[in-house]
Amino acid sequence: MKNKKNIWIALLLIVPLQLISQTDKLILKGHTGLVTGACFNADGTLVGTAGDDDYTAKVWDAKTGTELQSFKFDEPQISCIFNKDASLFITSGGDGKISFFNTKNWKLEKEFIIPNSTEAWHVDLSPDGKKLAIASWDLHVYILDLSTFKLVKLEGHTQRICAVSFSPNGKYLASAADDNTVILWDAEEHVKKQVFTGHTSATSIVRFSPDGGWLVSGGDDNKLIVWETGLASGNMEGYMIKEIPMNDLVRAIAFTPNGKYFAAGGASTDGNIYVFNSATFEKVATLKHHTSFVNSLNFNANGTQLVSGSSDNDVVIWNMESFGIK
Repeated sequence: MKNKKNIWIALLLIVPLQLISQTDKLILKGHTGLVTGACFNADGTLVGTAGDDDYTAKVWDAKTGTELQSFKFDEPQISCIFNKDASLFITSGGDGKISFFNTKNWKLEKEFIIPNSTEAWHVDLSPDGKKLAIASWDLHVYILDLSTFKLVKLEGHTQRICAVSFSPNGKYLASAADDNTVILWDAEEHVKKQVFTGHTSATSIVRFSPDGGWLVSGGDDNKLIVWETGLASGNMEGYMIKEIPMNDLVRAIAFTPNGKYFAAGGASTDGNIYVFNSATFEKVATLKHHTSFVNSLNFNANGTQLVSGSSDNDVVIWNMESFGIK
């Protein structure tokens, strides 16, 4: 009788822990190959994903994890984003094609092909929703006007472009490339403002902080670099603030909307996502699930959830409050 009582006590202790562990994330399964893009819509009710290996883009219910839409392409889909009012779901592909889907009926509304481009590897939308920045593997950064579909080419990198990020005011654009550099551009005048050097290998990702004062970049040299942009002071004299060692290469970075934290991932060795305090640069949380490269990270609008896409084919929506991130 005593043994049975002990067993029941053990079960009561174990089961709640199992339930708690399941509330920290929602796993979305449906892609049959690596996932290179993952994003939320404006109100956080939908998640969009892009599949490199299975040539698909998908839309999911962010609350239940139900797959709502799946679009099949002739080429890999690498990046995705919803426009500002979430009326369009935008994907970029391995053929340099940008596809625009109407979210009311999920029909393809428009396609735009970058002339002579190879892969359109990453896209970002300006805060006013009027311009789309494109990181292309043809060594150019592009800015596409979404009202006229006029395309502007920015030249400065010497190897393929991996990521682009608009400043919060939309006046500037940062790009990261395999030439180990981050370039800060004037997005209105279309000229190069600064070149940040410090990475010793390909730079895979760059993101602006929500106040525009910082950039954080990551690459194949297994480190994050935090940069002062000079935009807040207006002197345009950027410099390195901090190097943060990582276990492996970095492919994805995302800031919480309030700027208090940023997440980074990419490691093939453990698939972990690490969350850092923006004030101290200390690691405050480790998110464990993925077993391969983390290729994409994005927070929802209020910072309560983080979505990740990985080369293990999984998409995960993380409940950040479970990790003390608010």
